[in-house]
Amino acid sequence: MKVNIIELLSWRDRRAVGQGGELLSADGLFINKRHQGAFGLCFADTPEIAVDEFITPERYEEATAFTGSEATEDYFFLAEILLNIFWYQKKKQVVNQRLKLFCLKQIIFQQQHDAMQLPRLFHFLLFFHPCSEDYIERFSLSKDGFLYKGAPVDIPSIIATLFDYFINHKSQSPSPDDFSKEHLSVSKALVLDTLKLMLPHETQVTYEVPGKDTSILLATIFSQPQAFFDLYHNKKAEFFRLLKESLPLYSVRSWDDDPDAQASTYYGTTKKDSIEAYFNRPARVIRRKKYLVEFFVDMYVFYILSHPDGVRTMLDVVEEGDVFRQQLLTVLFSHPFFNADARVELIKSGVYKQLPEGHWKDQINKMAAGMKD
Repeated sequence: MKVNIIELLSWRDRRAVGQGGELLSADGLFINKRHQGAFGLCFADTPEIAVDEFITPERYEEATAFTGSEATEDYFFLAEILLNIFWYQKKKQVVNQRLKLFCLKQIIFQQQHDAMQLPRLFHFLLFFHPCSEDYIERFSLSKDGFLYKGAPVDIPSIIATLFDYFINHKSQSPSPDDFSKEHLSVSKALVLDTLKLMLPHETQVTYEVPGKDTSILLATIFSQPQAFFDLYHNKKAEFFRLLKESLPLYSVRSWDDDPDAQASTYYGTTKKDSIEAYFNRPARVIRRKKYLVEFFVDMYVFYILSHPDGVRTMLDVVEEGDVFRQQLLTVLFSHPFFNADARVELIKSGVYKQLPEGHWKDQINKMAAGMKD
């Protein structure tokens, strides 16, 4: 049994841009529908059952008892994390949902391009679930496969063995009676095929663009991420023109000023006039275009702007005094990809001293002063 993971991931994109109704997979195995207050991935033959409903606290105990290893709980939790990616819930952790999906898509893409990015992408995939810091630190991903506590580990084989045990001992299992052996086999295939795409593979991936009537360039970047790098490295002026045109749709807000959960990322808990002054927000937002803009800007922050060289290039390209500089810095400093490690890297490089005066320059100066003490 082989599952079309890319088709199922495209359903997540469709839900994020507002598509309703039920979606049936081409192989007839899955249906995406309203389920328990969200859009869930369910079995087509029993639409009232989601693909991850066999996961219960008792199931974790069963798995650990079978192997006798405490690590089993970590491996099984990874399977739960991957199954959760296929869910979409409006207005609840929408930023985390978007960025977790982004990281998985980029892992699948980068297995054929830049394997150096894999550890960082996998780190953030777990971070956005969210997982504890200790759990995140136990795992890594490289071009050669998964690592657990620094040692190579065949996670697909381990998870396959767990599923086989569940299937073969279904009669003694604590899982719901209506979750059959056949359902377990489908969920197993779903997890394993997702893991396979996270490892070196031959599949040429093109992501379906949700919606219509969107920017051709944004759509190209979304469907074929390599276009992002081609544009940045070969047509920098066009890249920054697109970025400047797109940025108004990338909504950076405070937690207390986002009642409809429309933010692309958050700059803090309370609204600050000094930051709000950088933006002239559009009165009307086309949801599908905003979604493509978020993918584009997230790529820019992850691959370019969160590194000192990317900040230096931005300062060279964007004219001094242009509010676009402050807008990009607001996106950068508000984005989860620009974490503490990235900020330390910016300080150590000295590039932070070149930032324009304003809120974010003050923030990084305070951090730099604290590092000297």
